Amino acid sequence: MKTFIKQESLLSIKKSAVAGIYLLTLLVFSSGLCAGFFISFFGFVIDVFKVAFLFCCGLMVVCTVLLFLLIKKNRVLKNDYLVFVFIAPIYLLVAIAVINAHFNVEVIDLPNGGIRVIGVSLLYPVFIMLPLGIGNGLFCFYAYLKALVCEVLRRNNPKTKEENSIGMS
Repeated sequence: MKTFIKQESLLSIKKSAVAGIYLLTLLVFSSGLCAGFFISFFGFVIDVFKVAFLFCCGLMVVCTVLLFLLIKKNRVLKNDYLVFVFIAPIYLLVAIAVINAHFNVEVIDLPNGGIRVIGVSLLYPVFIMLPLGIGNGLFCFYAYLKALVCEVLRRNNPKTKEENSIGMS
């Protein structure tokens, strides 16, 4: 954990910045997984889910840029571009979901005016994408988020403040 975080920046970071970093990281992972699920289950043919996929991908990109700017502003990581290394696996999982949907998901028009989606497999979204996405999120938590949250909790704990003031007397 200490290999990715600048210790001196932990003392100067604000509670609101920690909340923003935490929230943006969570939004990147949740929107990426949602985008992968939309495209894996419904393909590109159904317009509503295509729009939902594009919205989730757009949200993921915007949150990634905002996360990078917030981390760069507060100098949290030793190398600011490490955030892209942490977030890249979720983009890779979404790209694989798009490729999987392009080749495997097919929509057939039924005679009564309905549609039927065939070729949907739960293998990739449920058994590959979800565990790898959650694992990547846990890695990010232990790599840089946990240190930030622990520092804010330590500063807000009244016992820690009393011990620091007694020790300084």
